[in-house]
Amino acid sequence: LLAVLFIRLTTEEISGAIADAESGIVQDALMEGGARGFFQVGQTMQLAILVQLAIGAPVLVMWVFVMENVVDWLVSNASIAKIAAQYTAVILIDYAVRGVSRSFMLPFHLTGQAHFERNVDVMATFVTLISIAVAATQNDLTLVSIGWIQVTLGISKAVAKVSYVTLRGWRTPYKTGLLGMLSCKVFSCCTFSCCLAHIDLIC
Repeated sequence: LLAVLFIRLTTEEISGAIADAESGIVQDALMEGGARGFFQVGQTMQLAILVQLAIGAPVLVMWVFVMENVVDWLVSNASIAKIAAQYTAVILIDYAVRGVSRSFMLPFHLTGQAHFERNVDVMATFVTLISIAVAATQNDLTLVSIGWIQVTLGISKAVAKVSYVTLRGWRTPYKTGLLGMLSCKVFSCCTFSCCLAHIDLIC
């Protein structure tokens, strides 16, 4: 509980700020339309994913080193603190994947194409509960084992979303910007200024 609480307090704020900036830029690009607008959306998706990794990943790694001390200070129990640290080292993978998936899926939310994502999330939650219950009956289940189950299903969930979007052809209009040039090199001055205004970050 403490591990998830502390991780969410930091990663959700960072991920949310990046998503807000991405949302504003993507909306402007979609309103512009045409090849230029779609290219700009793809570039924004790529940049948001890169920023999620560049800023979110170090914060997650930081928790690996400090979680044990923080939990020990709060509960004064070395064994609980050690378990929290071990769980953190595993579950941070899931949170990193969530951040990347959020940035990738945001344009499809804005265009009303991501209603399927709710069904994927509900199904993944149900499968996670079943998997943990089954694993608990087979052997002595540890918190680290639960973490790996969550990570495995979290990655599977992200892959399912990306695969669905790709197979439906929804990614095609943004493909050139998303998978083409490196966004940090070709971002226009206007878009760069907008990004700074939203999250005060320098690419």
